Amino acid sequence: MDAATMARRGSHFMQVVGRLKPGVSAERAQSDMSAIAKRLEQDYPGTNTKVGAEVVPFREQATGDSRIALLVLLAGAACVLLIACANVANLLLARGASRQREMALRAALGAGRMRLIRQMVTDSVLLSVAGGLAGLLIARFGLRLLESLVPVRMGITLSLDGRVLLFSAAVALFTGVFFGLAPAFEASRLDLNEALKQGARTGANRRTGMLRDIFVVAEVALALVLLVGAGLMIQTLVKLRSINLGFKHENALTLRTDLPRTKYREGTRRVQFFDAVLARVRSLPGVEAASYSSNLPLTAIGNTSGIRIEGRPAPAPAPGTESDALYRIGTNEYLKTLGVKLLKGRFF
Repeated sequence: MDAATMARRGSHFMQVVGRLKPGVSAERAQSDMSAIAKRLEQDYPGTNTKVGAEVVPFREQATGDSRIALLVLLAGAACVLLIACANVANLLLARGASRQREMALRAALGAGRMRLIRQMVTDSVLLSVAGGLAGLLIARFGLRLLESLVPVRMGITLSLDGRVLLFSAAVALFTGVFFGLAPAFEASRLDLNEALKQGARTGANRRTGMLRDIFVVAEVALALVLLVGAGLMIQTLVKLRSINLGFKHENALTLRTDLPRTKYREGTRRVQFFDAVLARVRSLPGVEAASYSSNLPLTAIGNTSGIRIEGRPAPAPAPGTESDALYRIGTNEYLKTLGVKLLKGRFF
């Protein structure tokens, strides 16, 4: 910026990025910025009246309203994980019931209860680690699919970094140990005399059957919550698709044109280029209309500028009463190209 631009205090379009010192909270930073904005309002009332400063954490600035949706998806993934873990724990209970004689024989040969529990928990951890590795492989290929669905202009990159790997390993170990303890404790509760009898029945006792029923009930409850949430989300998507956006997005194609300043420095040359492109595009078979715009709908909030009504004198400037409005730049057929319905008056 040149000196004249730097001296123009009414340009409130810049965003400042700062890093807080250790031990400094966002609330304290907000208090300091509010005090600075108050002093600027007193020193420069013509440009800083009713102009404040807002401190926003970077994560909130980056994710915005999508944070709630991401948390909902994370909760859904947690429900799926809990359903799978309860299912595996139930299978381990059934397997432990069929291995009663084996466990009794190990105990008779000198294995203590804790050793039997460690063996059963080790089997559970091996299963969970194998599932975690399979999940990482699926995630690696699934990220490519997700990246193809995210618009390039959003600037979002998806990757499996070290934190994701550590989190996955921690979840795999925790679920393996936690959901393997119940089957392990049940399998280690043995009546050696009864279990080692020739022809003795092996299978689930009353306590094991009750525990399996608890796991089944938990699975059904979690699945019901997940299905209800998925149904509500699908219903929301269906309703969103039926919302009238005010323009027709079907059969509309877009592209971005960036002109190098070195070649198209003069405004007349730039206008000539755009006019030539529009003329050639409109002559293509199958094209009904074509136009240029500074921003596509729903992609950016747009720019702001002061306004005045043509044919009327400009109002006397007063601190804090500047007229400011959002605007977009478009060629003369912009609204027709978007299929905007004319309610009253005429198109530009």
